[in-house]
Amino acid sequence: RRENLFIRDGDNIYYPFALSILSFYNNVSEEDLLNEIKKKVKLLYNEERKINDSIIINYSGHATTYKTIPFFKVISDEKVLSEFKDKIILIGSTVTILQDEKPTPFGILSGVEIHANLIDTILNNKYLISASGFVNFIILIMIISITCFLALKLTPLKSVLAIIGFIFMFIFISIYLFVFKSYWINIATPLTAVFLSYTANVAYTAVTEG
Repeated sequence: RRENLFIRDGDNIYYPFALSILSFYNNVSEEDLLNEIKKKVKLLYNEERKINDSIIINYSGHATTYKTIPFFKVISDEKVLSEFKDKIILIGSTVTILQDEKPTPFGILSGVEIHANLIDTILNNKYLISASGFVNFIILIMIISITCFLALKLTPLKSVLAIIGFIFMFIFISIYLFVFKSYWINIATPLTAVFLSYTANVAYTAVTEG
């Protein structure tokens, strides 16, 4: 999901294809465009390069989400050219044999489609905001506390039903934040914590009351 917005090599800075396209489209320099992006979203930290240099691509969907026109139609049908007016056109291969494909949350996409999604993310301000480590930690503590409270205060059957309902509510809120607010929180760790904390509470109750 992440894409570097620049790579620094000594005194030189190299920008990705998508940023160069948008720079030309908006008639601004790549550096100015990068600074505008930084004002809207915090760049993510790159452990390898020890620098904040990337953003999360907000993928719009599966392959062919963006209209794809075979090249032979472009050169054989003049009517097709009218569809290109005031559009950003990317020319690239979607043939599997060329191996220009990468795994994404929506399955395997060709390189040109990944570029299209990155361009769409930046052009239409569809930035995904990843919750900070502190926010995810607070959510984790709240999840564990609520799970333990339900497990200790309710009967086994009622606690199981309550926790299942709580899990569904947590997942629903997470999906809502992701889809409608472009806010991404960690789901896997809290759900694992629910299972582990509930199991620990059941074991503790069995030992102390057994």
